Amino acid sequence: MGLVVLGVLLLLARWYGLDPMARWSVGWVFVPFLLALLWWWWSDVSGRTRRLADRKHQQRRDLRREKSLHAMGTHPSTTRRRAG
Repeated sequence: MGLVVLGVLLLLARWYGLDPMARWSVGWVFVPFLLALLWWWWSDVSGRTRRLADRKHQQRRDLRREKSLHAMGTHPSTTRRRAG
């Protein structure tokens, strides 16, 4: 995301004629966009995107389970043990 923001900023700076970006060729301005595309491609190919999504899903599932256990009063932290 940072590379896309940098690319947009460079593109706007070139568009409005701010030095030194106004003197750069258009190719240099689009380098951050190319790097962002390469990053996203690598992230998908390597499985990083899927691992992050799975981890987020697991955290949501665990939180939902904890809430349900607390609501039912069966969570280990809420149950009391009787002295035998």
